Amino acid sequence: MQGAFKHVIVYCLVLAILGTALDGCGLIASTGLNENDEELVAEYAAGVLMRYSADKKGGLGNPLPAPKPVEEPELPVEEPETEPDPAPDAPRDIPDDNDTGQPQTETEDDKNASAIPVSESVNGAAICEAIGIYGFDMSYNGYETAEVYPASEGNDLTFSMQAAPGKELIVLHLDVINPGSEDAECDVLDCNVKFRILVNDSDRINEQMTILLNDLKSYKDTIGAGQKTDTVLVFEADTSVAESIGSLSLIVVGTSGESVFKLM
Repeated sequence: MQGAFKHVIVYCLVLAILGTALDGCGLIASTGLNENDEELVAEYAAGVLMRYSADKKGGLGNPLPAPKPVEEPELPVEEPETEPDPAPDAPRDIPDDNDTGQPQTETEDDKNASAIPVSESVNGAAICEAIGIYGFDMSYNGYETAEVYPASEGNDLTFSMQAAPGKELIVLHLDVINPGSEDAECDVLDCNVKFRILVNDSDRINEQMTILLNDLKSYKDTIGAGQKTDTVLVFEADTSVAESIGSLSLIVVGTSGESVFKLM
């Protein structure tokens, strides 16, 4: 359809050109166009003929070749930086079960504690050396059992320990003595020692953590020359054990090892 339309246009233009030419020769009637208009019509007709000429290659009828696409340079793809693996967690200190304030389950070493040699008499100076407070002496002033220690007196606000149901507190009283002629600081806190008791040569009981000012484990104070101070160690045991104490020994676990001192 488009080809037939082109032929019609070409035919009409040819007739127009011929008509113009013949008019110029006087062979046909004048079209009424002046010379300039006729030249414009002739140029337009010639351009159209050139555009639709099948024999003219590269004429106006052929579309210009499409421009080649400009290839953009490929940008390098940056790979994400990999982060180094995090360092493994540093090992953490495992808390000592003795610092929880709760009695521990008896271990094999505890079961064999009765095999450790026990002093036949209380040697206060030896106890102090086992603890690490050299130059001091110590005397054992007995023990007491209670459900609450110390007992409240009147309306005074004091810290008291409460035994768990079915248990009682065993409180040892130990006097720390400064036999010297000068005041001396008694620092048990920095000695990093642990205390236990051996009841009836069979029940090994751990100390209880307290905030008592005269707790021997955390005691740190100055004792005057020739003076003494009352300190305590608190333990918790089954009521049946606390009420049937036949023999009692103090166990000191220090930097030099474990020492056992028979109290009664």
